[in-house]
Amino acid sequence: MSFRFPPWLLLSAVLTLRPFTAHAESVEFYVPAQAADTALLEFAKQSKTEVLFASDELHRARSNPLRGRFEAVEALSQLLTNTGFSARHNGGGKFVVTATVKPTGSIRGRLLRPDGHPAPGLRVKIFEAQQSVLTDFRGDFFFRVLPPGLYRLVATGVDYQTLELTNTRVLADRMVSLVPQTIQPTADPSLLAPFVVESRIDRARFADRSELQSPPRNATGNLDLVRSQNDAISYTVYDRDQITRSGVVTLNEFLQRELLDANSAARAPEQDASSDAKLFSAGNNNLSLRGYTSDETVVLVNGRRLPEVYVGGSGAQPPDVNLIPLSLVHQVEVLPASASSLYTGNPVGGVINIILRPGVDANATEVTATYTNALRSYDAPQSSLSLIHGASLLGGALRLRFNASTNQSTPPSESELRYLQRRPAPALAPWSAVFRATPTVRSLELDPLLGPGSAPFTSVAPGADGTGGLGAFAGRSGVRNLTFFNSPGSLAVSRDSVDFPYGRKQRRSSYFGSVVYDIFPRLEVGLDVTFARTIANRGYDVFAADLTLAETSPLNPFRQNVLVSLNEIAPLLGENYGESRVDYTAAVLGFILKLPPDWRLSLDGQYGHSVTNYRGLFAADSLRWQQLVDEGRYHPLRDTQVFGPPQSFYDEVLVYRGERGKFSRLGDYQTLDLAARATNESLPLKLFHRAHWRVCAPRLSHSPATPFPP
Repeated sequence: MSFRFPPWLLLSAVLTLRPFTAHAESVEFYVPAQAADTALLEFAKQSKTEVLFASDELHRARSNPLRGRFEAVEALSQLLTNTGFSARHNGGGKFVVTATVKPTGSIRGRLLRPDGHPAPGLRVKIFEAQQSVLTDFRGDFFFRVLPPGLYRLVATGVDYQTLELTNTRVLADRMVSLVPQTIQPTADPSLLAPFVVESRIDRARFADRSELQSPPRNATGNLDLVRSQNDAISYTVYDRDQITRSGVVTLNEFLQRELLDANSAARAPEQDASSDAKLFSAGNNNLSLRGYTSDETVVLVNGRRLPEVYVGGSGAQPPDVNLIPLSLVHQVEVLPASASSLYTGNPVGGVINIILRPGVDANATEVTATYTNALRSYDAPQSSLSLIHGASLLGGALRLRFNASTNQSTPPSESELRYLQRRPAPALAPWSAVFRATPTVRSLELDPLLGPGSAPFTSVAPGADGTGGLGAFAGRSGVRNLTFFNSPGSLAVSRDSVDFPYGRKQRRSSYFGSVVYDIFPRLEVGLDVTFARTIANRGYDVFAADLTLAETSPLNPFRQNVLVSLNEIAPLLGENYGESRVDYTAAVLGFILKLPPDWRLSLDGQYGHSVTNYRGLFAADSLRWQQLVDEGRYHPLRDTQVFGPPQSFYDEVLVYRGERGKFSRLGDYQTLDLAARATNESLPLKLFHRAHWRVCAPRLSHSPATPFPP
């Protein structure tokens, strides 16, 4: 079982049993070579010394073995030799491990035209250091930071021949000043400088996929070509190690952090609970690339379209990448460029291809647990648990895989973050309606409420049940209760409540099964089936009202017409009455026929089906609410945080979505994708021919009496 924490977490090996001194005696160490962060934890344990370091940086380095008796300073030096890190004593009995500052040098030069005048605006490149600069108006160029070594400088520009300077040596802490160089103009395109290509380029060069890591091809695996940042169109590739070490629970959270071309202004649905529509939203609007709309960014899984979710009144929504468990992701390939010539589906914004982990060749089981939370200030836990089991049968001809995963998240609330409560209180007029903790009462004619000379407004005392008459308002003349409304639960959807959620409470369970069978050595069939259920809620619905309490009402102790502004909830329905359930099912059936020489013919079909159900409240009927007050069946002069409304409020005022206590179906959406591909990746020019067909069938069903927002 593995537990992952956010990479910004600074680990402190606080294992000190006695303070470190400069003359500490030698300690017997046994620390094997391993990841440097793990080695430092073991060092701290054995030496009883406190060491501070950044775990995410040290994890990429490998320590040296440490065996024998050493003092702490000597032991740390040997442990970190040639790792790029060093330890220093901070004077407080602790060691701090930081990256070693490497010595550097620099290169300065000047480019001139044949007439001796400066040649500005030319590009000078150093390929070994992956740096380039432009010459200024004097023709000067300057590379400020270069590691010691030999470099080749190449100068290029429009209407100029390529100028190459080889074997330029840079020494540590020295600046190399080159003699001015003359660059020749191109008088005739036929007189370009010769350029000879010998042998083959390295893997890191353009368009070479010979050693790129990719899952093995199978009938339901990734059907796209192997992509990298060195393609003709540069892809950004995030591998499994980056995703795992990020500490996130959902894939969308990882992409939010990493994608610079995504819509940073849009919040994911799970981070927004401001309306009912946000509660049953499932798509990721924030993944729209390069400023285009979300339907102009194509999201793929193994080269196939990830089906959308359709909700009545909201239409088709973008695909939800969180339906894919993180434990199944092998890598994510992002193309932030128009790709209409490579992919179908209007990908003018770009393409995101999520590649699933390949199947296994032997029996294997993996359990992964993740938990993240803030260290202080607020509580917003996110957790996930995943089980993967794979088996290989019939001598490897039959390969099976099963995954079950669950994750849940709880958002922080206003009581913890206090964003709204920190705002200065607005200036209020005597006739202003205030919707806060307890009801505010004001005279309809702005006359004194509690006797001559008193203010025309007051408020219900905390804990009042409405039976104390005028005496319940003693000492509250001109007092408004500006404290935020506090519901009996942990979440309540109102910006006037301390329980206002900055997100939605969500839990998701998903199941994945895969079967791949080699019918013949050259014919393979595969079937992948996925089911996921997402349940989301946002707490109590809070309804605000400005009600009139007539002078003649037996509930009115003020003997004049008053207005009562209040917040009300429906505690008998429970905190989680407003709830959405999104069921997602997908099945992929694929065939691969392997033909000589290295040709692959594939035919596959993907069926997607999403069903969205919702149970909740639409509104409170203000006319019926006022009617209950007029009839004396609803008492507004009580602390609504403590004393709930009468049964008539549930029966006559609340407007339910569909039938009370039951779920209504908001969306039923089905898609069918069929595709045929012919691929040969062994040719110098990769051939990839594809035909694609898509059928979509949305079906909506809900009660005609169910009100939907416009």
